[in-house]
Amino acid sequence: MSRKTKDSLVHCGRIISAEELVAIRETVAICSGLSRSELALTICEHLEWRSATGSLKLDAGVKLLEKLEEQGVLNLPVKRVFGISSTLTIHGHATSCGPPV
Repeated sequence: MSRKTKDSLVHCGRIISAEELVAIRETVAICSGLSRSELALTICEHLEWRSATGSLKLDAGVKLLEKLEEQGVLNLPVKRVFGISSTLTIHGHATSCGPPV
């Protein structure tokens, strides 16, 4: 959940100040080669945004970045698609099937 106040944004119970929004935009621009998850982790580290157990709030960070992109505040890298890779098997002398031992 996000809501905007005058110069800040409240997202998942955290107030993101105008200065932090500028820093988030700069981080996304500078680190454009990172994945969305890596960007979210980096931003959570910078904002010291952690759960009660001390872990970084990755899900909230990703949702914040996606929300800011929807609002036209920043442009995220394209989502990476991971598929099943094919495996190439090369049969040579050492791997060829020979008579049973």
